[in-house]
Amino acid sequence: MFACAVAALVGAAVLASSAPTEERRDVDTMYPYTGPQMPVISLAYIPGGMTVHYQTLFGLGANPVIHWGLSSENQNHTTSGYTTHYDRTPTCSQAMTTMCSAYFHNVLLPGLQSATTYYYIFPAQNGTTASPVHSFTTSRTAGDNHEFSIAVLNDMGYTNAQGTYQYLNQAADEVAFAWHGGDISYADDLFDGILSCDSEDMCYNGSDSTLTDTPPAPFPEDYNIPLPEGEIPDQGSPRGGDENVIYETNWDIWQQWMNPISMKIPYMTLPGNHEAARTEFDGAGNILTAYLISNISNGTAPKDGLTYYSCPPSQRPGDETNGIGNFWYSFDYGNAHFVSFDGETDYPPYSPEWPFVRDLTGNAIHPLENQTFSTDSGPFGYINGSWKDNSAYHQIKWLADDLASVNRTKTPWVFAMTHRPMYSSECERIWPMNNLSIVTSDIVNNHTYNTGTGKSVTYLVNGMAGNIESHSSINASKILNYTAVLNQYHFGFSKLAIHNDTVATWKYIMGVNGSIGDTLTMIHSPQKTAAATSSVPGLSASATTTTAHGASSTGPNAPIGT
Repeated sequence: MFACAVAALVGAAVLASSAPTEERRDVDTMYPYTGPQMPVISLAYIPGGMTVHYQTLFGLGANPVIHWGLSSENQNHTTSGYTTHYDRTPTCSQAMTTMCSAYFHNVLLPGLQSATTYYYIFPAQNGTTASPVHSFTTSRTAGDNHEFSIAVLNDMGYTNAQGTYQYLNQAADEVAFAWHGGDISYADDLFDGILSCDSEDMCYNGSDSTLTDTPPAPFPEDYNIPLPEGEIPDQGSPRGGDENVIYETNWDIWQQWMNPISMKIPYMTLPGNHEAARTEFDGAGNILTAYLISNISNGTAPKDGLTYYSCPPSQRPGDETNGIGNFWYSFDYGNAHFVSFDGETDYPPYSPEWPFVRDLTGNAIHPLENQTFSTDSGPFGYINGSWKDNSAYHQIKWLADDLASVNRTKTPWVFAMTHRPMYSSECERIWPMNNLSIVTSDIVNNHTYNTGTGKSVTYLVNGMAGNIESHSSINASKILNYTAVLNQYHFGFSKLAIHNDTVATWKYIMGVNGSIGDTLTMIHSPQKTAAATSSVPGLSASATTTTAHGASSTGPNAPIGT
């Protein structure tokens, strides 16, 4: 990760009913802002209501406010919220329009009617312009068995995602919400992709830019926009912009790009490996060390000095309710319970990104600053005991308690998502399916077999929305002979439709033309054996856990079930 990222996730699941007031900075609005387009707007569920998030380049001079109501002609309610911003990055100005922090405004609207459309506007505040009238529809209450569908996607940046974006925009008129399971915007890769270097997979070597894998992943034209006049790049990036600020710039571009979706339906997120680490590497001339450690903009440092403490506290997660920020949380929608949890941090013994306490040796109770790794992350919840003890972790306890509290009479479907896939073709748990060590009497045909309801889980690996890294290619020697179809070229997303208490359908939507690449039907009954039918042999289902990671592996891309 190029910079400290987690707090900036678009549509983060803000599951709080209140938040502390942030100290506001002085604001001077004499000179109008002429930088990137604003605002960014996104929606996220809270229990019994909605969070409306928006951004401005200058402070509002007061708490953010939205007017809302049941009519597009009359927004007769007013609710105020709270504002946050990055501490280390300077606020926006005419001189430095890209290397700056926007103001992030959140207004929480609890106590709304279920399955109801509300209309809202942002009034003019402190020089900003009033918004047009927007709308959202609230969630259905637990136990409501009306049919609904959602969009499920992962690993979506900007490059290679144009088709996904087009059909996701269309789906936003049909689905209740979008569920993005990590790797959001690939802002960190934009730094790596334009860095002047010779040794990285993605480098600019003075004459050409290359990217790994196929199909090729050209930069969108939007990224050719140069720095505003008067701004000085650190290294003279070949693609426009500043290598030191391209991270923030890419977040702005991506979130603005997603506005037509995220302002219309809730955009629920959780962290992936591109969001989890506080920082993974420094830039040419150690420009991040100079900036984050010595507060030197457009400067260099003699050596990399990034540590866990390089990023300010405000970059850490939001307030706790029903979990921790957008790291782990759950919510009900109709007859389904949805769980998002963090597969990058906060579980023992060796999560991909680990807390700095793991670096302790001997009798030490706290490491020196220079003994911490820049990739140390969290814990974002508590560790009540040894970091090696499973039961000591807040997330583990929360997940167990959350699943135990599910009322299966109201929400017979339970869907859980984390970024790291739990199963793969090389996992030892998959091989009995191939040598018929499973109970063969449960196999109905090549497309259908039965599982014990409540005793088994269906795993769907979903990670091919499109990004600068292209597809993760699979060596032919590693493709097992029970793989029905392998597609390493197309990008897209998935639709999950909950038809009723017993039937749900998963469809892979291909970004190339919007067609259905594969379909999986899950038949679930609390009293009987569950069955699943797929258009690709080798799939199974009961209740579904959706996982996501970089390889293209859903629908026609070799889904995995158990």
